[in-house]
Amino acid sequence: MVQTRFRYRNRLMAFAVVLAAAVAPLGPAGTALGPSPALASEIKVVVNDEVVTSYDIARRSAFLRLQRRPGNVRQLATDELIDDALKRSALRRAGINIPDSMVSSAFGNFASRNNMSTGQLTQVLNQAGVTADHFKEFIRLQIGWGQLVQLRARSERQMMSDQDVVAR
Repeated sequence: MVQTRFRYRNRLMAFAVVLAAAVAPLGPAGTALGPSPALASEIKVVVNDEVVTSYDIARRSAFLRLQRRPGNVRQLATDELIDDALKRSALRRAGINIPDSMVSSAFGNFASRNNMSTGQLTQVLNQAGVTADHFKEFIRLQIGWGQLVQLRARSERQMMSDQDVVAR
C-alpha cells in the first residue's frame, strides 16, 4: 500500500519537475507538437476489446517526451497504452470506478503544486500535444490501480491471518 502510494507520487512528482522545466521555454505562441484529433486516426492495437489508435499513441508519445523519457518513445508509448488497457480491464473486473470529481481534484492539486492554474496546466499540456483529457485519464488509472493494489494486499493479509488461525 505505502509502496504503491509512493510510486504513484514519485511518478507524478517526476512529471511535475519535468513539466516545470518544460513550461519555461513555452510561451503563448507555442504550437502543439501532436496531431490534431481531426486528423485521421487508425487502429494500431486491440487489447481486451479496447482500441489503441495512432492518435492515442501520439498523445502518449508527447506525454513521454514531456517527461523526457529516453529511448524509442513511440514504442514506449505503445507498450504503456497496452499496459493501461490491461489495467483498466482489471479495474472493471474489480468494480473500481474513480469519479470525475476525484480526478479533477487531483488535476487541480497537480496544477497548484506546480504554481499554475488548471487553465495554465491545460494550455501547457495542449501545447505539448498531450491534452488535459489524456493526463486526466492517466491520473484516473494511477489512482484506480493504486486502489486495486491496496485491495489485493488487504485481501492477501486477511487470507494469511485466516491461515494463521487455522494453523493455531
